[in-house]
Amino acid sequence: MGGVKSIEDAKADVYNYLLSRPGIFAIEFNRKCIGAIDLRLVPEHKKAGFGYVLNREFWGQGIMTEALSALLRLCFEKLELNRVEEHHYAGNEGSGRVMQKCGMIFEGLSPQAERVKGVFRDVVRYGITREQWLSLGK
Repeated sequence: MGGVKSIEDAKADVYNYLLSRPGIFAIEFNRKCIGAIDLRLVPEHKKAGFGYVLNREFWGQGIMTEALSALLRLCFEKLELNRVEEHHYAGNEGSGRVMQKCGMIFEGLSPQAERVKGVFRDVVRYGITREQWLSLGK
């Protein structure tokens, strides 16, 4: 999304980014959208990745952990996927803590693996298999 100059621009961005694509779920609190979480399926490998964003005012309240837990339940119970994996950039350890709280396992650090705004960033990888998730009894 970019360049929001009016309510109409904001509505168009929300529609184009969130509502027009399957697999993106809004996170609502008190009837207001405070974030989103999306599911990125890779059906040929029975796995998925995800992404999430949350308004900073709501960080540290367990909201994203609850959203990711629900997404993992969907992946393993309903979609019967074998694996869910994702990463965050070094320096965003809060995102890693969300993944850890949901049972995801640290799988490694890839130094300078992605270039963001001209700067190479280290990538921290997490994953969990269906078997591992079921063993947690979630």
